Amino acid sequence: MRRRSDTTKIAFCLAADAFCQQLPALANSGVDTTEAEDLAALQQAADAAPSEISDEMDLLVEAFERLRTFDSETASEEELADFPEFTEGLDGASTTVEEFAGENCPDLPPDFFSTG
Repeated sequence: MRRRSDTTKIAFCLAADAFCQQLPALANSGVDTTEAEDLAALQQAADAAPSEISDEMDLLVEAFERLRTFDSETASEEELADFPEFTEGLDGASTTVEEFAGENCPDLPPDFFSTG
């Protein structure tokens, strides 16, 4: 049993490291929701995310994609009604990813996730 535990720890560390290596590309891009390159950088980070945060990263990618095409001027009443609930879920996903990165990505600067 001890071997499986060590293997699990190694797999987690490798996955966390792969994810952490993707984060500087996001910082450099500025994560502009109008830019396809930024969506690609976010998708690469999501693809590298360990299972502990993969659902949250997938939600962030989905949000990015929705924001790229969302137009409040042409949105249906249903789309407008769903938007606050959708963004509410983003706060939790973003917090989870930030906490994971803070605990597992030691090379990130302390203000990495600050917006201003």
